[in-house]
Amino acid sequence: MNQFEAGLNLYASLQAAAALGFCMIQDFRSHMVSVKKIVLFLLASIILYERWNTNMADSLVGMAAGVFFILLSRLTGERIGMADALLITCIGWSLGAADLFSILFLAFAGAAVYGVFLLFRKKNRNTEFAFIPFLFLAYLFILIVHVVHGTTYADLFFGG
Repeated sequence: MNQFEAGLNLYASLQAAAALGFCMIQDFRSHMVSVKKIVLFLLASIILYERWNTNMADSLVGMAAGVFFILLSRLTGERIGMADALLITCIGWSLGAADLFSILFLAFAGAAVYGVFLLFRKKNRNTEFAFIPFLFLAYLFILIVHVVHGTTYADLFFGG
């Protein structure tokens, strides 16, 4: 990969981080995220597809994992938000399965720690909280791993 392609990959990754950041802000403010913004994110990732470090099979597996979350959202009466599921689908398409699973692992781990914190602070066990900030922070971490180490999170920690 030459410097120009590396710059485009970084630009596309930063564009995705900005889209996730805007969704996170909207999720904090209103606990709802505009589906239009997510569709724009998906369209941008499709247009910029050739600039991502994935292949078609990896992107399709990542997208299939996102579709699983869409189905899970429907089956649970949206206990897992549809916006979260759609964003997971977008990330899966954009980055592929390996990075998506790394992001999901980090996001769920962060959400679990926050959930335990909430359990000790509040008596109401039905407290809902936004998941998109955890996706955003995990995405930023994976992006930093890519930029600093030039490898995936999975390769870095699991010797892939």
